[in-house]
Amino acid sequence: MAAYEYDGRRRRGIVRLPVIGNEFLARYLMFLVVLSPIPFGSNRPFIWTVSGLFVAFGALVYVISGGSRRGVHASIRSMPTEVGLFVLLIAYLGFQFAPSHLVPDLAPLVNADGIVLAAPHITVAPGATLLMLIRMLTYGLFFFLMVQVAINPERRQRMLELVVLAIVLYAAYAIAALHFGDRILLFRKWAYLGSATGTFVNRNSFATFLAFGAIVSCVLMLEYFAADRHEHGPRRIRRYARAAAYAIALLIILATVVSTRSRMGLVVTAVGLCVAALLAMMRSRNGLRIMLIAVPVMLVAVFGILALYGEGLLERFQILEQSADIRTNLYSQILELIADRPLTGYGGGAFQLVYPLVHRPPVGVDVVWDKAHSTYLALWLELGLVAGTIPMLLLAVIGLRLAIGVIAGGAHWRAPTIGLAVLLAGALHSTVDFSLEIQAVTFMYLTLIAMGLAAVLGDRALVRKGEG
Repeated sequence: MAAYEYDGRRRRGIVRLPVIGNEFLARYLMFLVVLSPIPFGSNRPFIWTVSGLFVAFGALVYVISGGSRRGVHASIRSMPTEVGLFVLLIAYLGFQFAPSHLVPDLAPLVNADGIVLAAPHITVAPGATLLMLIRMLTYGLFFFLMVQVAINPERRQRMLELVVLAIVLYAAYAIAALHFGDRILLFRKWAYLGSATGTFVNRNSFATFLAFGAIVSCVLMLEYFAADRHEHGPRRIRRYARAAAYAIALLIILATVVSTRSRMGLVVTAVGLCVAALLAMMRSRNGLRIMLIAVPVMLVAVFGILALYGEGLLERFQILEQSADIRTNLYSQILELIADRPLTGYGGGAFQLVYPLVHRPPVGVDVVWDKAHSTYLALWLELGLVAGTIPMLLLAVIGLRLAIGVIAGGAHWRAPTIGLAVLLAGALHSTVDFSLEIQAVTFMYLTLIAMGLAAVLGDRALVRKGEG
């Protein structure tokens, strides 16, 4: 119930909001993370705006109610480089709305018929750039809030368990939907028939989403599997039961990854699992035991899944050379556009408008290419080579902090291990696809990385102030 404070001089009541603490905020943010895959991976402009308002409203209530002044928090001063790079990115997106005449020798926008198109701003797509600005602000605020709530190690563990449960449920739904009508929600699929896509439209984005769940399941499985050999009785049985539960979750997720028929999705999942397993073995007291027992079992399981469900995926590997040729030609045409505006770019989110100007055979003209199929090339085309590199530098800085946290060890090595493996998996897939341009994937990506960073920052904070 709201508390009231009475001012005797002015004879008026002042209403105070109930304090919205870290526990409530964690549930609020996880509600968004868990449900965002449902509306087609949240890959719609309307949903971007709604999710931005959702995150902003939660942050506003959190601050006004006093929750931001209670418990343990990670301050902006603890992340100076990350915050500085993010501010630069936002500032440049704002700068792209400046009049085009402020930039001398700005390459004009010319269509296939040689007609120069009017572009009053540096960005040739102000609406798309505004939407990108909204998304970036949403992601930045979401990440900062997620770091706050994940400082508490017990809460962070519960959040990781929720992530596994949610992704397993999406994986199970995807398998069921594939075998009972091949649908997306209530609709018949219009793309990727015969491939598991769950609630996503694109199988590769769904495979990346699943890869993150596989990494979390793997690390938690290995944590419980490497039980203290001095433990006996019910406690040890409970640990092995939890390890078995995460092993089952991992198998379900892997089977679904194979059912997506995403070649790069399988590669990214394998790389992420290898990184996660190696880091877990390094930090565990029973690392050799894990390597000699758990890893061979995982390999047998993977090959068994491929034998049972991998026929369609293996067929797609046979046409890999043909797909590589198409991508090479696509990237070549994108590089032509980047060369015309290497510093300013064409505007955040402008790829869909600009690429048709150079789209020509041998890249298939019967297909609408609304994504660059490489997030790095998309960023350089839209923001220029300098500003477009900022998101990569930002992730590199965070990745370095996670790596240092894993090497340093400590009691909370799991979240940095997961965060680093997820960061590398997403970065790898982004070289040849656009999974991190799908909002539901991005929210899960940021959530797991934020948990890792929170663990790194939280060890010092918890010593100073106690649990958050």
